[in-house]
Order: sequence, then C-alpha cells, then structure tokens
Amino acid sequence: MEFEYGLYREDALIDKGSSVWEERLPLTRRFPALADAAAPVTFGMYFEAARTFLEKEEISRCMAAVSQKAGSVKGPLHIRNVRICLKKHGEFYHPAKVSLIGNRWVEPFVLNVAVSDFGKRILKRETRSLKRLQGLFPRPFVPRVHASGTVSTKAGEYGMLLGDWFEGYHEFHLYRDDQTHREGVCVWDDTRGAHLLSKKWEPTLYQNIAYILTFYYNPVTFEEVHPWHHAAGDFVLKVDTKRLQVRLVTVRDYRPMFHPLSDQEEKKATSQAVLDALLLFFLNLSCRIRLDRESGTGEWVWADGECVGPALVGFFLALGEKAPLSFLPAPLVDCFAAYMGAMSRKDVFELLTALVIHRCRIKDEAAFVLKHLPAHADELVSAFTSLMRTGEKNGNTRVPRRPVLS
Repeated sequence: MEFEYGLYREDALIDKGSSVWEERLPLTRRFPALADAAAPVTFGMYFEAARTFLEKEEISRCMAAVSQKAGSVKGPLHIRNVRICLKKHGEFYHPAKVSLIGNRWVEPFVLNVAVSDFGKRILKRETRSLKRLQGLFPRPFVPRVHASGTVSTKAGEYGMLLGDWFEGYHEFHLYRDDQTHREGVCVWDDTRGAHLLSKKWEPTLYQNIAYILTFYYNPVTFEEVHPWHHAAGDFVLKVDTKRLQVRLVTVRDYRPMFHPLSDQEEKKATSQAVLDALLLFFLNLSCRIRLDRESGTGEWVWADGECVGPALVGFFLALGEKAPLSFLPAPLVDCFAAYMGAMSRKDVFELLTALVIHRCRIKDEAAFVLKHLPAHADELVSAFTSLMRTGEKNGNTRVPRRPVLS
C-alpha cells in the first residue's frame, strides 16, 4: 500500500522532493489572527501527520465503512494506494479528500485536519455534534464520523476527523459581475470549472437548505445547528438533469438557542415557549439563508427576494414531519402557521432587528444585514401570506406538499 499526495487537484501530485513540500501552509481562509499554531506548518508536515493518523487504525475503519455501503465492491478489498489530496484552507481546518484505491474501485472519505489551537477546539466540538446528529436522525444530510483523534509529531499536535466524502457535491457562493450584470449562484465545480447554477434550480437549492436546517431543529429542547454560514461553504450541492441535492458538510455545534432545558423543564414545555423559540429560529433562518460573501471571501452579498418563498416551503415541509407534541392542540406546523399569521409586518421587522443585533457578532455583517431588513420583512410576510392562501385553496392550512429533492 503506497501513499500519494495531491494539492487541490487530484492529478496534481507532489512528493517529498517537491519545493512545495517545504512551503508554509496558509493557516486560515480570511482571519490571520486565528492562526495561533505554535510553529509554522509546512505542506509536508500536514501530509505526514495525515498519513500517521490513517496508518493507525483508521484505514481499517474506512474499509469497514466501504463494505457496508450498498453496491460496494464484492470480494476481498485490497488497497493499492491511498491518495491524500488537500482541497482547501478553511477558517478552522484544512480538509483533504482521502481516496482508497483498489484494482477496480475507488472510495473517497474526508479528513478534516485542525492545525491551530482554536481549530482543534472547534473540531472536537464538531465531532461531538456530528456523532449526536448521527444517533438522533436517520437521514444522511451530514457526514458520518468514522474516526477522530489527535496526532502528535515533532512539529506539534494536529486534530483529525475522518468522515464521509460527498462525491460529486460542490461548494457554491453568490456571484455578481458589475460589468456584465450577471448574477446568481456560482458552483465551484472541479471538473467543469466554476459556472452559474441554472436559474430553474435556485428555488430547489434554497428549499433544500431550509428543509435540512429545520429537519435538525428540536422544537422542545430548542437545539439547532449553529453557527452556519454560506461564506464558509457549509452547504454543498449536486445537480444533474433530473434533480438537485444538498448536503451540510460541517456542524460546528448543535446546541439550544437558549439555555439547555432540564428533563423536568422539557416535560413542562409550554406551547407559548415552543412557538416563541420556533419563530426566532424561523426568522433567523430566513435572514441567514440570504447572506453570503462574494466568491466566499469577498464583500457581503444578499440573495434576491426570489429565494424567500422556496425557503418558506422547505421550512414548512420539515416542520410538517415533526412528531406530535402532546401539549399542542394541533400539529406543530398548523399551530405555527396560525401563530405566524397573527404577526404584523411591524412585529416581524422588530423581531428580525433584535435577532440580528443579538446574534451577528461581526459588526460589518450586522450592519449589512440590518440595511436589508425593511425589504426582507415585507418579502417574508408577503411570501408567507401567499403560501397560506395556496394551502387554503388545496383544502388545508398547511403548505402544499411539494417534493424535496434531497
């Protein structure tokens, strides 16, 4: 079994004799202040630490995962090569695509490597969060964790998390060209190159994102995936001629929006508390789903109002699948529709403003979002009213049942 090393592209292999091997690893994507590693880290140090981790027991765990996959290779699985391809430099860690290569098969995994002290703390929390979601929810919208831990070398300690690689999925970001006036969602496709997503798929994209976030929301404990951000490339998409699919590749934390509830408090949960918290979750989602940085690292950008309606549909579809709550007089989705329907545009705007001030910790981000809130409140209330009318025409108070292509 031989190890190969790639930089950004799998056909761009490097070795210990390459000049790149001794070059320093960029430690962060945007914020150099977070680069608090004790010593400079080279690309070579990164690859050697990743290899050390994989050589312990983790490859055997990968093989066990491969054998459990539907349609996996039949017969004995002999690994000929292990290719470690560093894909990008994130805010907190540096993900690599790990490919196990046999004679007639290739199976990919992701290896997140944390170099900075801050990144290692985040990675430990993410590992716990992913394992928790893995145990609570059956559908695979987030990566499964196959192995995690640390590797100590002469150059320092590295945090490691080995999980599922979503093959064929790509990062995406809002894109605007001031010269050509073209705008839309730019897909970072390694094979085809960067290209704009067809406009026909944009509603499905936002519907799926809202569905996934609401799917993982717990209406009794108020637990949610938080924080998340388009600018960090947290969601990825895969599209072909028939459907668009979305996955969430990172879960930095899964925690209650408010202080954790005790078992007794959960039993005494009231309809008012549940609906209040759900409203805040919904309003926060409606804002953040529109926020990105141009090309992931540029100026703040705001998605147009066409995404609001699809995001509402995704939210209500996931809400309609929640288990019944005994203290509510009707299904949660119907109770929330009635609750939201009683809100005025002024109520919505004031709550949105308070949320942004409370939850946006980056000053220029908060200022940017606040500037868009008056129009956003109008668009949100209008889309909600339209959606409820559509439901009434179909003979119920719920959102119409449209398929989610996830």
